[in-house]
Amino acid sequence: MLFLAALFLWSNAASFLDRNPPKFLEVILSEELFLTVAQAVRFQINDAYATFRFVASGKDLKTFLMAIGGLWIFSIISNWFSFLTLFYIVFTIICSLPALEVRG
Repeated sequence: MLFLAALFLWSNAASFLDRNPPKFLEVILSEELFLTVAQAVRFQINDAYATFRFVASGKDLKTFLMAIGGLWIFSIISNWFSFLTLFYIVFTIICSLPALEVRG
């Protein structure tokens, strides 16, 4: 945010100080890249939806009960923290676990 504000002020102040404004690189992303990402995301969403539907249909009672228990425990833990604090804790844990993995 600070960097963005500094660039904004520099761009606007350059005309008053007879200086050259900062040069910004032009970034053009290809349509192919977005289509590839969209297809990957679509596959993940469809897979998650199929899993949710399978669990909710009652065909796998053990997974259904584990999901209910996990959501219940998550609701208890989320009452202890605000959303941003809980998000930060989970994000930190997710990012630090691969570094702690013991390779044997």
